[in-house]
Amino acid sequence: MRSFSSLRHALSLVLLTGSLTGCGGRPDNLVIVEVSGLLPRITELYVTMKLDDVAAKNTMPISESGTSAFVVYQQMERFGIEVPVNTQRLEVDIKGFDTSRETVRQGQGSLELSKSHDLSIELLAP
Repeated sequence: MRSFSSLRHALSLVLLTGSLTGCGGRPDNLVIVEVSGLLPRITELYVTMKLDDVAAKNTMPISESGTSAFVVYQQMERFGIEVPVNTQRLEVDIKGFDTSRETVRQGQGSLELSKSHDLSIELLAP
């Protein structure tokens, strides 16, 4: 069984393939991130987050991201993040990389989860 503190810093990525409203609504701990400012040469989004001012850890890391981030390769304009229950604040930092892993655009945003579960982030030139 995981301790509360290790669970508190964990995160999950959910790729959205359809509308959640047709599925009976979305879970209370799901945040929808809408990304604008994407360019065709952006091939991946490198996403890091803080949950209640503490760096989040990826529970299913891949070699490209390590344990402190996750990478979105498909459906970059809209994805979901499951946060631990009772999280109050979410901060998201996104870097849009090209095939050389150079930052093409970047953006950030934050959200008080008591007010909303929808976050819009615009990517701009670094």
